[in-house]
Amino acid sequence: MKEKQRNHLISEKVPLIAIVFWIILAFVLEIILDGLFKAFFPSDGTGMIGNISSICMAILLMILMKVWYSPQYKGTLKSGLPFKLTLLVMGPMIIKSVVILIIQLFQFNFWFDPSLYNIVKALAAGFWEECVFRVTVIPIAMGFLKTEKKIWLLPAISGVIFGIMHMVNINGGATLTNTLTQALVTTLDGFFYGALFVVTGSAFPGIILHSVYDFICFAGDRSLTNGIMTTSLQTWEIIFNIVLSLLIFAGGVMIIRKVGKNKILSVWREKWSQKEAAIQG
Repeated sequence: MKEKQRNHLISEKVPLIAIVFWIILAFVLEIILDGLFKAFFPSDGTGMIGNISSICMAILLMILMKVWYSPQYKGTLKSGLPFKLTLLVMGPMIIKSVVILIIQLFQFNFWFDPSLYNIVKALAAGFWEECVFRVTVIPIAMGFLKTEKKIWLLPAISGVIFGIMHMVNINGGATLTNTLTQALVTTLDGFFYGALFVVTGSAFPGIILHSVYDFICFAGDRSLTNGIMTTSLQTWEIIFNIVLSLLIFAGGVMIIRKVGKNKILSVWREKWSQKEAAIQG
């Protein structure tokens, strides 16, 4: 028996409102889950519970989106590209993570702290940030926004918002120079994560890469305080990080061009089986 399809008039008519709704819902779920977890584990003073609640929020939101848009939407995790091609398009961020790991090992005399706390914190960052800035935006826009420009527009917008969000680190003790540098770096990296989601149709590669990269930073950078750069960056560090992220940005542009518009649209026609007209532009 064929599953009954829902009408999604708001998503069809004004997809921006639907996107804003899901972003707001993500924050509401975060507040609710964080409160529930802390109510059951009031003695936690490490921040571990807050990180776990962030992971749970992201997973719950992905489930809710799949259920709400079912059966049209096939879900967030499965890549629409073959496994080898998926690994290939993940390559630029894999290379950056390895480079950062090597630099940090030499810079901090091979100090590394692979603690459970750093693992969970990195997973929380990967799940939460990819969920809020990519999962709530890209699938809806690719399914309902009627313009081919979205293939380039979505990674750019998600990257800019991602970068601006990191400017709040100035309230956590980061210097103005550090804050502006990180905002630029995360904008460029955010473009890559958005491009990765657009070409694969899956949040999973971005979640993996984001979590691994943040783990390397949290576990290998002794200058971080609660994940924030509070010590002043040297000039070479600023230049190095910006150049590296410019290469990551170029990698995002490259993978969109390599996969190509036709294949990308085909991936999203598969993801949104009933939305061919919108996905064709």
